[in-house]
Amino acid sequence: MVMVRTEFYSPDKVNLFQDIFDSAWEQLVTSGSPLTQYVNAEATRTALARQIIAYGNSGMTPDEIRAEVLKRVQA
Repeated sequence: MVMVRTEFYSPDKVNLFQDIFDSAWEQLVTSGSPLTQYVNAEATRTALARQIIAYGNSGMTPDEIRAEVLKRVQA
């Protein structure tokens, strides 16, 4: 049996996640990261989203979450 963890977020929290995601993706794009190239983009965007959600209830600021997520995705 597979256990699935379900979490629900308020619309404000979802909007915050979206802002962090957009900002992190834009930072990768403007830096010329190969992670944003077509062959890598989908996997990179998925990793960003998963990491942002994982840090969603950490108590970190949006800037701290973005920095941590970028560090992990680029590792």
